[in-house]
Amino acid sequence: NRPSFRLRDRYGDPFSNYTTVSPLFLKNPKSIGLELQIDTGMNYTISEKIGRLNYRPVSTMSFEEFNLQQDRLAQKTYWQSRSRAL
Repeated sequence: NRPSFRLRDRYGDPFSNYTTVSPLFLKNPKSIGLELQIDTGMNYTISEKIGRLNYRPVSTMSFEEFNLQQDRLAQKTYWQSRSRAL
C-alpha cells in the first residue's frame, strides 16, 4: 500500500510561505542558515545554506516586497500572541 499522505516541500523564499504551522511538522534544523543581503538597488537576496553550500535556490525580492512580508509576519505574530492570551 502507498501512503495517502505526501510530504510537500515549499517553493520560493521562506518569507512568502503561507502554510499553517502545525506542531506535527518539524522545524528546520539549526544547521540550515538563512542569509539576507541587500544591494545598492534596495533588492534583497535570500539564501538558505548548510555550511557554505546552498540548500535551496537563491531568491531575490524588492524592498517593497520584503517590507510587505515583514509587516504580514508581524501582524500574524501579534494576533497569535493575542489569541494565546485568551
